[in-house]
Amino acid sequence: MEDDVLDRLGNGQGLSKIIEDVFKRLLDDPRVKNRFRGRDIEQIKQGFTEYLQSLFTKNSNMYTGLPLSEIFAGLGITKHEVDVFFYHLEEAASDAAVSHTTIQTVLTTLSSLRSEVEGK
Repeated sequence: MEDDVLDRLGNGQGLSKIIEDVFKRLLDDPRVKNRFRGRDIEQIKQGFTEYLQSLFTKNSNMYTGLPLSEIFAGLGITKHEVDVFFYHLEEAASDAAVSHTTIQTVLTTLSSLRSEVEGK
């Protein structure tokens, strides 16, 4: 199932385009753009792309970054900020012609990781 989700996202190249679009939207969004000030956006995009590829493939060794709980420790990310991220992810995937079912699968999977991101 996991590899099928990655296929439906367009594999590495398609997923990279979606992530590029997500971050363009986030950086233009006044609700969250300041969260990225002074950060290496290219590194964040690359890490997130690798994380999603690892999450939706049987090759869990693809992601070599820190655990999410360590990445987000001390940042105080709010539920609202995560919701904004999910909104932009949904819009970018939809614009990339990803099916509603696949988008919901991705969002459901990522929602299960909220506790590792929010309020740390």
